[in-house]
Amino acid sequence: MNIPADEVEQRAAQLLPDKNAVILLYCRTGKRADKALEVLRKMGYSHVENLHRFEM
Repeated sequence: MNIPADEVEQRAAQLLPDKNAVILLYCRTGKRADKALEVLRKMGYSHVENLHRFEM
């Protein structure tokens, strides 16, 4: 599932109802994924990990 980093806070509750599910984040540099990780952890998600860089 692809959720833009600036929409995570608004859409997470609806799209990711299980706060114990494993959530893997990535972006081109890892910086936006870090911000999304912080938001999700503050929202109570417990198994969130940043995979950092995404390279094709």
